[in-house]
Amino acid sequence: MMWYQACIVSLTLLLIASLEVTLAMSCCNRKKDINHWCKMKLCNIQCNFRTDTYSLCTIFGNTMMDIWQCAGAGHNHRKCCTKNGVPPNCQTYCNGKSIKNIGDLSCIYYADPILACFKKYYESNSFLAKLGN
Repeated sequence: MMWYQACIVSLTLLLIASLEVTLAMSCCNRKKDINHWCKMKLCNIQCNFRTDTYSLCTIFGNTMMDIWQCAGAGHNHRKCCTKNGVPPNCQTYCNGKSIKNIGDLSCIYYADPILACFKKYYESNSFLAKLGN
């Protein structure tokens, strides 16, 4: 596994684990192309942080990109990330869509500010309430 894939997977798992389980499962369940085993391991609050889980899920096409998109709710969080001190080279994680490449392993250190932006978005948009409708 290439180093940038490990970084993508690690940050993705941190995000998913920190979000409401209802949100992650609802989004993941709507995405039919996510590998079922990876969905069970990564789209819930009790994520398995073992390295073999990371590497296995990266081989299933767009699984990790789809899981990342669920975490970001498809919303561009870059403005918030900039305010929270996330550097430009790590802003890819803030786009709310998918990540194809990452050029700097230091982005893992910005997981907390990125998560804060995601949570702020959910709270300010009553995102969890909308899922119930």
